[in-house]
Amino acid sequence: GSSDVDENGARTVSLPGESAELVFEVEKWASLPDPKARNEDGSLDVTFRVSLPPDAPGGARVLLFGNRPAIDSGGTPLEPAPGNPTLHQATVTFDHDGALSYSYRVKGSGETLFTGEVFTGYDGQVVNDYVADWDGVRPPLRDDWISAIYMPDFWSESFLPESASTFSAAREANAEWVAISSVWSFGQIHPYPTIESRSQRIWSVLTPLEDIRAQAAVAREQGMKIFLAPQMNPEVHPDWQNATVTASSTEWWEKWLEEAEAQWMWNAIIGEEIGAEMLMLPGYVFHVFPPPGFFEDPEYVPVFDLAIQDLIGKVREVYSGKIMMSGSQTDYDFPGLADYIGVTTYDIGTPNDLPADAAIDDFLRHYEPRFHDKVDARYEAWGKPILFYTIHAPSKPQEGDPYGQLFQAAAYEAMYQLIAERPFVNGSFTWSYSMNGAFDRIEDGVRGRAAEAVMAKWYEILGGKLD
Repeated sequence: GSSDVDENGARTVSLPGESAELVFEVEKWASLPDPKARNEDGSLDVTFRVSLPPDAPGGARVLLFGNRPAIDSGGTPLEPAPGNPTLHQATVTFDHDGALSYSYRVKGSGETLFTGEVFTGYDGQVVNDYVADWDGVRPPLRDDWISAIYMPDFWSESFLPESASTFSAAREANAEWVAISSVWSFGQIHPYPTIESRSQRIWSVLTPLEDIRAQAAVAREQGMKIFLAPQMNPEVHPDWQNATVTASSTEWWEKWLEEAEAQWMWNAIIGEEIGAEMLMLPGYVFHVFPPPGFFEDPEYVPVFDLAIQDLIGKVREVYSGKIMMSGSQTDYDFPGLADYIGVTTYDIGTPNDLPADAAIDDFLRHYEPRFHDKVDARYEAWGKPILFYTIHAPSKPQEGDPYGQLFQAAAYEAMYQLIAERPFVNGSFTWSYSMNGAFDRIEDGVRGRAAEAVMAKWYEILGGKLD
């Protein structure tokens, strides 16, 4: 960004008739806070937030210590965020920017919970930290817990040069797995469906084969495990919502099964080639399967079920990793052949109706019945581990929190507390983990935000801290 860039991020220059050198200076990066921001007197306010484990005793006080005079020598007290006793925060005014060594300690006991280094650089800066262990007593780690991120699945050529730094940031937040998308489009929906893997990069999401291989290589270099996540994307087709939610003939579904086999097997082969530890087998829209009412002939439902079971068997013949399938429809037997049953935040509903200042208890009341209906029921149906293959919550700004981090962090805390109560939930993929740390947005991503600290805390509690 600079003063002569227009609202679309473009600038116009006149090229001279002879050879010349053009020099451009970046003044700030789009969607990142202004590094020159200061109060009128030149000072800068920095907010420190630390996410605490839920077993921290009520009324516990945390103090911030540091090697700058702006922080009280006896410790600057952190206060619980309104309605969220697991998130403590304090805002400190510094006279100037500079390096800071700091720590959080328990008031009265002298116990140090966390030590860190940060450069306090601009007014409005937020430092998000977490503590996974309060008093040395930790719950047992969950066997085979999957700590993961799910990046935006609309493929962009910018992903490859940015993947290494993104995966590195994810690992710092205790995420060990990454989803690599492989999204195919409907070429047509009626009279019969066709699924296309287009060679050109278009708005609909196709991750070209060579880029899947390249991104997988970057993931390996960063020590990440891979979840290959194919989907069927109907959005580029006119009137796709009406066309894909109406009951279709047996002939339509027979044709869809042929197309699904082609897509599934292609991804099974590339999944085996790149050594993906897990593969998703998707349904007819994105990744979900049709409810039985979508078949014009009710007697075709068990036929469809058996056909999907047959396709799973074909995939197993070439792919040796784990298989995950959506459990959105509990009327079928075929999900029981997968290794993991998938759940998304869309299944349990995003808390859009809650106010921006909602408390943890409000989120728990919102999510608990949805977990019962959409998570517990799937485990009861097939007895297989449950995997949240997307988990997210929106941002909602409020006074003192212009980017809505507190609302989002409270939602994440509530979801992970409920996950912790369910030993059959074996992992989560945070959606969507941005390719940069620009928290200066109102969105549902977590990178650089308080919710990322909540995620990292729970990933350490449930799966252990990564090296």
